[in-house]
Amino acid sequence: MARVLVINDESDLLEMMQIVLESAGHSVRLTTDGKHAISMAQGRGKDDLPDVIVLDLVMPGTSGAEVFQTLLAAEETAAIPVVIMSALPDGRERAEQLGAATFLAKPFDPDALNMAINDALAARRSVVSAPESRRSSDALESRALR
Repeated sequence: MARVLVINDESDLLEMMQIVLESAGHSVRLTTDGKHAISMAQGRGKDDLPDVIVLDLVMPGTSGAEVFQTLLAAEETAAIPVVIMSALPDGRERAEQLGAATFLAKPFDPDALNMAINDALAARRSVVSAPESRRSSDALESRALR
C-alpha cells in the first residue's frame, strides 16, 4: 500500500507500530534518531521517498518539530504528509501549528494509527491531483473561449 517512515525514540512503540502498519499492508521503515530520519525521508531518489511520515514530537537530540521543519523546507520532502504523535497535553495544538496532516495521541490505538495514515494519504492524493484537475479545467475554459 504505502511507504511509511516512523520516527520515534521509544523502540517498543516503534516495534508495535511496525506490526500494526505491516499488518495493514504498508512497507515500514523505522528510526529512533531525528537526524537519521531526515536522510531516510529524503531517500535515494523520488521512488524511495516515503508516502507518509509518522513523527514523534518530543525526542532527544533533534526534536520532532525540528525534523518536521527541515522536511518542510526541502523541496523533495515538503509535500510528504506528516502524522505528528505526542503524549503532550497540547500535542494536537502543536501539530496544527506546525502544519501536520493529522495528529495521533500517545498511547495510540491501532485503529487510530491506521486511520491517521489513511487520512494523511487521502490528503496527499487530493493535493497531488489538484494541479492536474486545474490543468483540465483550464483546458476546458480555453476551449470554451474559442
